[in-house]
Amino acid sequence: MHRATPQSWWLTGWSRATTTPQYENPRRLAARVAHRQHLTELHAAGRLVMAEPWQDDSGALLVFRGDQAEVEAIMAADPHYRAPGVCVDSLRQWRPIVGSAPPPRPA
Repeated sequence: MHRATPQSWWLTGWSRATTTPQYENPRRLAARVAHRQHLTELHAAGRLVMAEPWQDDSGALLVFRGDQAEVEAIMAADPHYRAPGVCVDSLRQWRPIVGSAPPPRPA
């Protein structure tokens, strides 16, 4: 089995709740602005490789670089992940085999 290393990549996906009123909760909508700013900062720091919403806006996929504890801490500190209507579907280690890897994370 592949062991996680500090340079491991982690995928997390989240989805909205199936009930629209819960998804459109004002607390979630208010957290979204800070969430997107935080993602921009994580990307600039080399901790977030990419983040994109699904085409139908039913959730998103995020690719982090780091170890599992670091990614879990990032998610725990972001109020968007605790907001009503947001469900983290998974956090999985990812080992891409095709394509170019982004440059190494800054020290």
